[in-house]
Amino acid sequence: MITTHLQLELQEQNKWQFKPQFKNWKVFDQLVYNEFLTTEQHYLQQCQNLENIVKFAVNHVPYYRNLFQELGLSYHDIKNIHDLTKIPILSQTNLIEKFNELTAEILPKGEKMYGYTASSGTTGRPKKVLTIVKNNLMFSILCQRNYRFARFNPFGKMAVIRWSHSIPRLKDGSSNPDGETFRLNNWQYPGQFFYTGIEVFFNDTNPIEKQLEWLYKQQPHYLITYAGTLEHLAFANHQKNAIESLRSALTISEMLTDSMEQKINSNFNIPVTQNYGLNEIGIVAMQCSEKRYHIYTEHCLVEIINEEGKPCQHGEQGRIIITGLNNFAMPLIRYDTDDLAIALTDSCPCGRTLPSFGKIIGRYRRYANLPENTLLYYEKVCDLIAQMPNHLISNLRQYQLHQYANNTFELRLLTVDDLPTQFYQIINQIWQETVKDSSVTLEIITVDKIPKAKSGKTDYFTSDFF
Repeated sequence: MITTHLQLELQEQNKWQFKPQFKNWKVFDQLVYNEFLTTEQHYLQQCQNLENIVKFAVNHVPYYRNLFQELGLSYHDIKNIHDLTKIPILSQTNLIEKFNELTAEILPKGEKMYGYTASSGTTGRPKKVLTIVKNNLMFSILCQRNYRFARFNPFGKMAVIRWSHSIPRLKDGSSNPDGETFRLNNWQYPGQFFYTGIEVFFNDTNPIEKQLEWLYKQQPHYLITYAGTLEHLAFANHQKNAIESLRSALTISEMLTDSMEQKINSNFNIPVTQNYGLNEIGIVAMQCSEKRYHIYTEHCLVEIINEEGKPCQHGEQGRIIITGLNNFAMPLIRYDTDDLAIALTDSCPCGRTLPSFGKIIGRYRRYANLPENTLLYYEKVCDLIAQMPNHLISNLRQYQLHQYANNTFELRLLTVDDLPTQFYQIINQIWQETVKDSSVTLEIITVDKIPKAKSGKTDYFTSDFF
């Protein structure tokens, strides 16, 4: 167990050296202090921030003005977090169809419009959200907090493997081409405020062997990439050759499962952590050493609710509902992320007092109507592959489990050569021991390609029931 405390985190923060124009900024130290407030202090701070955004939304956003009138509510009725349940959940469909009504008629004094962010449309139609400069700035500020949580040394070399549209543009406005390295003299986001090492970027669309070769050549200290990409790199690194400089990795966008982390740890021998966020809100939470997601309450409030819409008890699984606190251009109050997570209500052993939640399960809309035990079967396959000795999976590069409408399964394998017979024997044996219904069969096939989702994310599990 790795614990922390206020003085230790202030020491970590002091490792970051401000650029001259930001030397009087207190916001980063304040974030550290916020991580160790008392429960009452957290509650009062959240209530005040909530009151501010709700009052503004009711007065200046048509959607909320009309909604509160229909409900017979005033913004005075929302005084604390518990009062949030008086407000209906804002669905992703509402966000798309009520875009104009959700747009503020004016901005608070001193605030400026930044533009809009757009989601990838993983769960349906793409969603866009107008945002102000302050809200956009919070992303860079909270990004630095992520790196402090993960104990990144700001003077180290950062490597990023992402889709080309998420990599800074070339001078002529074009995207970074495959095979090429894009370089910044500072880390992309905290480099606005602090002196940092360099940051290098490589496209996720490069072949996985080329990505691994690039990492050996670049010898970064830290790596940021998608969870799926990092696992693919672990498969490609089957000889467990060390990237000697690499100290840790941060995964983004995709869910990091226990089996993924196990595979990554065994191949690269580095700690892996993950943050949680969404384009519509920004950075929401970051994992600590205890694998809890600590909520960034300066930026948002998180509820985890059950099927009846009530707060989940400790250890229960529920839907993640988020209220943004800084985006006055388009306030999102009780926004349904469609994600599932485990509710936690006790104090975290890591020492931070920020509220937290546990393991992220996946998409509610995708998993709600799956046949019984579907996720058990999927997790069993993932765990099996993660635990396979290297000589059985050295030729494996990627896999995907698909569920057909008749509830039979197909395990699709992308390989560079044949896999040993023992690999198939182990999978089939454990499947038969796990699945009691003889009609729920598994066929294992090799394929030339496993396409990614439209969003560019890795799909490890697909189903005709989605």
